[in-house]
Amino acid sequence: MIASSLGPYFAPGPSFGRLIAHANWVFFWYYAGSTISYIALMILAFCYSKRHTESVVVRNLALAHLPIPRVTIIAPAKNEEACILGAARAFLELDYPNMEVLFVDDGSTDATFELLQEHYDLELDDSPIVSKLPHHPILSVWRSSRDPRLVVVRKLSAGFKGDATNAALEIASGEYALVTDTDSLLEKHVVRRMIGVVLEDPGTIAVGGSLHAVNGCDVTRGELRGIHSPRGYFEFAQVIEYARAFFMSRLGWSFLNMTPNISGALGLFRTDALRAVGGYANCLAEDMDMTLKIHRYILANNLPSRIRFAPDAKVWTEVPPNYRYVASQRARWHNSLCDVLWRFRGMLFQPRYGRIGFVLLPWLWIYELLVPLVESIAWISILLAAMLGCLNWTLAPVILGGGYGLTIFFSILSIRESERRYPRYPAREKMKLILLSALEVFPFRFLHVFWRLRGQIDYFRGDRRWRPIPRLGFENAEYRKGAD
Repeated sequence: MIASSLGPYFAPGPSFGRLIAHANWVFFWYYAGSTISYIALMILAFCYSKRHTESVVVRNLALAHLPIPRVTIIAPAKNEEACILGAARAFLELDYPNMEVLFVDDGSTDATFELLQEHYDLELDDSPIVSKLPHHPILSVWRSSRDPRLVVVRKLSAGFKGDATNAALEIASGEYALVTDTDSLLEKHVVRRMIGVVLEDPGTIAVGGSLHAVNGCDVTRGELRGIHSPRGYFEFAQVIEYARAFFMSRLGWSFLNMTPNISGALGLFRTDALRAVGGYANCLAEDMDMTLKIHRYILANNLPSRIRFAPDAKVWTEVPPNYRYVASQRARWHNSLCDVLWRFRGMLFQPRYGRIGFVLLPWLWIYELLVPLVESIAWISILLAAMLGCLNWTLAPVILGGGYGLTIFFSILSIRESERRYPRYPAREKMKLILLSALEVFPFRFLHVFWRLRGQIDYFRGDRRWRPIPRLGFENAEYRKGAD
């Protein structure tokens, strides 16, 4: 996020040393630009949060007096027997009166479908399906005789969430589609909060929400009974990272109407817009790909539409519990970032794409895509400078410490402000997260650079494989308290 400022703290030395020193001026200005941009995003996030909080009463009144649109909750599922029943219960118990819940059994080889069939009395629906979006063949559609809101689609797997979501969009009956995951626990009022944003501003074409880690929490029968921070280092580091990313970055960009990504765990879209852009792509970051597609669709057609963010709409998702799986996930995320930015390179600096082509995409290329490469080279240059005796040992620790200290400061601000406006954690847990924010920098942030660099190397090697992460399931949340 906020990388170290590696710059003009080199003492005069040999010519090679001076060359390194000059190169580090480039790193200094790179990180200066990064730091300034994140400070600006934090300020804008405060502005967006204040505006959003003030509009809550208006949205609640709108829900009380206006006809509310139908929402289809879409949750692809492949080999999710550990959490499928908990997810079904949680979705069906959401506080929203006009919805359907649509699971996509994407070629599961475990008991995912059988569990749903047994518990919800699924019956075959042989109504014809007209396919208009790209996806592998749909084998059958099943509807629950116990709860008519529940629908299950069985299809051949393409190995991508986007393909499964497209199959769901073929039969979704909702005016809006809320795309999520089976390993994600939606809060009861999440649909109301997101639809409230739409009713407040009918030009809204998509709404994102905030993610929290469910690890360590008490979950019973698909319901969040108690909120606790996890004990394992890599788990609580992700809690802090998510707080900073979803408060500072997402809210800041949303204030400028440049939301970079609506997370695949919680995204509400106008169903006709998803169909109009051709559905989801078969790529590792189908969520970011779709967000940029929606931006392109709005700008290319000069539509009075926008993408919004609802910070009080929250989903609790299972994060990887240990080093091995966190490393795999972050490498995959950066691999997919390379893929998506390359796919949308045609939008760069094109007048028709305005702020997205001239601001958001260049920023993502410079301060997201290149970070692991730049920071790795910068650290190598520091080591070389130290070996050559041209490192300024007085100034270097001050600049390095300031860069990482700012990251800690932003983490604390994000946790404090998010919990002040949209409280979820008990006071003791909130204080614990604030105190532990300093531990997220090392070694998690340092390791993050190398995980992302590995993902970048995988991308250039042509390795686009999806490496699944085992899920413990909601009902095993107590066990997750001891994960490490």
